[in-house]
Amino acid sequence: MKWSDIDTAEKVEFIPDEAVFAYIEKHTEHLSGPERVQTTDEEVIVLCQVKNGLPYLEEFLSHHRTLGVKHFFFLDNGSQDPTVPYLTSQEDVTVFRCLLPFKVFRVVFKRFLINRISTDQWVLLLDIDELFDFPFSESISLASLLAYLKTHQYSTVVTQMLDLFRKDKGGNLDKAPSFKASNRYYELTHLTRRRYFCPNEASNPAIAFFHGGIRNRVFGLDGAYLTKHALFWASEGIRLDHDHWVKGAKVADISAVLYHYKFLDHFPAYVREAVEQEYHYGNSVEYKAYFSKLEEGENMNLWSDKSQELLQVNQLIWDQFLIVSAPYIEHVMGQLEHQWAEKGEAFIGQLIAITGNQQVHIIKDNLPYQKASNSGESYHEAYLEAMGQLKHIRQSYSWRLTAPLRRIGGWFK
Repeated sequence: MKWSDIDTAEKVEFIPDEAVFAYIEKHTEHLSGPERVQTTDEEVIVLCQVKNGLPYLEEFLSHHRTLGVKHFFFLDNGSQDPTVPYLTSQEDVTVFRCLLPFKVFRVVFKRFLINRISTDQWVLLLDIDELFDFPFSESISLASLLAYLKTHQYSTVVTQMLDLFRKDKGGNLDKAPSFKASNRYYELTHLTRRRYFCPNEASNPAIAFFHGGIRNRVFGLDGAYLTKHALFWASEGIRLDHDHWVKGAKVADISAVLYHYKFLDHFPAYVREAVEQEYHYGNSVEYKAYFSKLEEGENMNLWSDKSQELLQVNQLIWDQFLIVSAPYIEHVMGQLEHQWAEKGEAFIGQLIAITGNQQVHIIKDNLPYQKASNSGESYHEAYLEAMGQLKHIRQSYSWRLTAPLRRIGGWFK
C-alpha cells in the first residue's frame, strides 16, 4: 500500500509503528528546544499536539509549571495564529512541526511523540484545552504523587475529563481574560458511569469509566468518552492503544482529573472547521452534533440549577468523580508529617469534609472528630464546618488519624 492511499486514521493502524514513525519523521521539522530531556523518577514532561492553540498557551504553561512539570514538547500541525512564535520563545519548551493531515495521523502523531522523546520517564499526554490536577494537590507536590506511583509500581493513572463552563447566560462562548478563572462550573447529572474496561486491570474497583456528562445533556452525546490515561510511564511494553488510553500498564488505585475547557469563544468556529474537514473520529461525528445545536443559536447556556462551582479538586472526591485509596491518604499524611502547622489542619479539614458525605465510604465512624449530617450540604459547607471543629483541637493529627486508617481493609470509595 502506498502512502498516497492512506487517507483515514483506521488505515494507518494496519501499518507497523516503525514504518509510520519513519514516515512522520521525514515530514517533521525541529524548530526549537532540546530534542530530549533527561528526568528523574519524580519528574514529568508534557507532550502536546497543537494547532492554533494561542488562546490556551499562557494558562496551559503556567498551570503545569506551577504543578512542577519539567519540560514541554509540542508538535505543531500547521498553526496559522502566533502559536509557534509564542512557544519557541519559551525556555522550557521544545517545538516540532509536522504538516501531515491530522485526519489521518491524529492518534499516531501522539505515538510518534512518545516514541521520539520519551524513554523510561513519566509523561503527561495532554490536549491544549486540558489542565491536569490530582487529589490533595494543595498538600503534596506532583513529585510526591510520582514517588507514590513508583513505590507501588503503578505505571498509569486514570484521568477523568471534567468539562468546565461559565455560569452567565451565553458567557461560555464569550472572551475572558482568564479561561480558568471564568469557566469554573461543572455538572455531573448526565454522567454515565460504567465498570472500568480499558485494556488494563484497575487496582481499585471503585474507579469507573465515564462518558456523557454536560455533552449528553446539551448535545445528546452520551457516547463522548471522558476517561483517559493522560499520566503514564513511557517505556517498552506500554503502548498508546487508543486516543484516550494506554495498554500494558498497571493502573493506580487513585484517579486524577483533566479540567477541560472546550467551550470557549472560538468553539463555534472550530466546530465548523471540524465538520467541514471531517478530521475528528468518525468523520467528526461528535462535532456534527455540536454543529446541529449551534445552528439553533450560538448563545447556548450550559449552566443549569444542577451545576456546581469548582472550588478545589478535593470536592470531586466528595462527588465520587475522583477516587482515592487508604494507602494514598497515608502517603499524603506522611508527606505532611513535618508541615502540620502550615498545611496539616487544612488537609484534615478536607478529609473530614469528604468523609462526611454519607455516600462516600471512608471510615467515617472512626475519625476522631464529630461530623454533623450533611443533608443538603455542599462540600464547601462541610469543609468550613470541619475547620470550625478543628479550631478547638490542638493534638497530634498524625497519630490520631493514622491508626484507624491502617485498620482499613478496603478502598476509599
